[in-house]
Amino acid sequence: MAVVALSLGSNMGDREKNIKRAVKLIEKEFGPLKISPVYEAPPFYDSQKGQENFYNCCVSFESEPEPHEIFKKTSAMEKKMGRKDSYPNAPREIDIDIILVDDIIIADETLTIPHTGLQDRKFVLKPLKDILENFVHPAIGLSIKDLYYECPDRSRLKKLKGFWKEEKK
Repeated sequence: MAVVALSLGSNMGDREKNIKRAVKLIEKEFGPLKISPVYEAPPFYDSQKGQENFYNCCVSFESEPEPHEIFKKTSAMEKKMGRKDSYPNAPREIDIDIILVDDIIIADETLTIPHTGLQDRKFVLKPLKDILENFVHPAIGLSIKDLYYECPDRSRLKKLKGFWKEEKK
């Protein structure tokens, strides 16, 4: 079984509802999840200035599916939730990115694993550190915890307290 880590982000519509719905869809498809806290983060790209802040979290699970199959399933979830790719870095109801799949490295026309720029994005590294801090980036050779502390991104993240409270039934 491979450890799979996904990053979820939403900055359009009901961001809380979007994240919770995506987590339920992922859990239904892949089984039990480790779920990070949710953080509010400013848009990462200059082209996103003026957009709502993002809600971000990470989930991990163990799976046997091949990474391209996971990508097909998560892309279908995004579409089911209303995501439309209108232009690069456009606001979106949900963004589900494959961050890591064990020690697999892929770079093809469809998929790049580990996710490009993972080590430069605090909004991914912080929630990922919460659930997989000792996981080692297969291309860089550093733990998620070390990548987080070396991250050049100085964005301020706000942990959303009580986000999962009513979901833990």
